[in-house]
Amino acid sequence: MISPEQEEEVEILLSIYDGDDNFKRLEDNVYQYMIDKPNDGGCSFLVQIRWPPGYPIDPPDITLDLFYNKHLSNDLRQSITQSLRNLADENSGSAVTFTLFEFTKENAVELTSQYCENEETANRNSAGFNDGASTKEIKETLTKAQKRRRINRLENMKGDNRRGWNWMDVIKHLSRTGSSSDT
Repeated sequence: MISPEQEEEVEILLSIYDGDDNFKRLEDNVYQYMIDKPNDGGCSFLVQIRWPPGYPIDPPDITLDLFYNKHLSNDLRQSITQSLRNLADENSGSAVTFTLFEFTKENAVELTSQYCENEETANRNSAGFNDGASTKEIKETLTKAQKRRRINRLENMKGDNRRGWNWMDVIKHLSRTGSSSDT
């Protein structure tokens, strides 16, 4: 059962985020907002806000411990959660769900950019995009037919053709020019 203040905030949230695919209402007192990866850097994550029975007098429960956020480190999740809790404590006694979502959207780059830059360099290093310190040669696997075609191409490029492959051209040339005794 939700209080009249909570009902009013539900109406406001639904009217503001109508048509926004990033906003989800899971229950009467649980809301999620997806922060997409901003163009300026940073990474995407999901914020979940749960209203306790005494909300808005009591601050909401804010969590990033969701399956979608498994790519975020625990330190980053705690850092974002702590900054949102500080904002909720500053505005205690008033409806803060919209304020928390908007603060997160506006400051997503600052909240996550340092972590995501570190993650990108770590991903490059683990994917083989390192500075050449330890490069590993990847063997190419070919089928028998592919190997046969490759060998045939290489043999034809060497000039090791079968004996007599161009004799017809030599005979035609000599018949046109004649022999050396005819002159």
